[in-house]
Amino acid sequence: MVELFNGDIIFESELNKGTNFYIKIPFKNTIYYEHTIRNNIHILANRNILILDSNSKNSQQILQYLLKWEINPILSYDSNQTIQLISSNIYHIDLIIVNEKTVEIIEQIKKILPLVPICILGCQITDLFRFDKQINLPINKYQLFDTLFNLCKDRKKVSDIELPKQISFSENMNNNVKILIAEDIQHNRKLLCDMLTQLKFTNIDFAGDGQDAIHKIQESYRIGIPYHILLLDLIMPKVNGFDVMEFIKWKKYPIPKIIVVTASVSDSIRDKCAKLGVEYFVTKPIDIIKLKNVLARVSNELPRT
Repeated sequence: MVELFNGDIIFESELNKGTNFYIKIPFKNTIYYEHTIRNNIHILANRNILILDSNSKNSQQILQYLLKWEINPILSYDSNQTIQLISSNIYHIDLIIVNEKTVEIIEQIKKILPLVPICILGCQITDLFRFDKQINLPINKYQLFDTLFNLCKDRKKVSDIELPKQISFSENMNNNVKILIAEDIQHNRKLLCDMLTQLKFTNIDFAGDGQDAIHKIQESYRIGIPYHILLLDLIMPKVNGFDVMEFIKWKKYPIPKIIVVTASVSDSIRDKCAKLGVEYFVTKPIDIIKLKNVLARVSNELPRT
């Protein structure tokens, strides 16, 4: 425990009298840590960090911190999805955070990305030699930043080697649009909302299934304030995403512009969406950079208000 807090144990022993132990743990207040974050946030900004954690509470907490520190989070919820993700070479991954319950995937990750540092998230870990750092639970903001900073400070961003031109969060984006998120999983709705907020969108609404989405779109036209963009999951209860698209096409609504949010974009899905007039996709796990680029393109096709 003392080592965990970067402290020391000192002892004095005298024959036939006993031993006195002294514990020294350095204390720094929150002002010091906030100052440290402000001065070093540029080291972490725009890095891509993959989070593999099925615990939505943990991943949401980490996500909020990473977005605040201008880090690009990539979320994955199971081992198979993670292996597919890193094998595809779609993302330039700088660091990986895995939950202690998914340690069986570590060797596979190291074979694919041998130079990428791996942090283990948990409090009951016995084989720390397999990881670069440990992040303790419950998550502490300052320990999290310190861990990520120390792993990244001497490493060049992977994306610096081959970085496609990206627009910044504030440039060339029409943020004055009304967005509807149609997604049945609450965690995914919250994730999308957090990312949209980070991208400076403020007029955001939610639908828990396709039927709810259709109702809200109809109601928005009835009151004369229709949605501009619809982030649409395909697999939902009651009414699925394809049925929502068919409804919008049948009603001949010019908006909302539809962005399909799905785990898989096969040729058959693309063809079916194209027939319904939909051409934009964001794949899960959601990458904020790709979401940003799609939204920039779609939002700028709309009239500015």
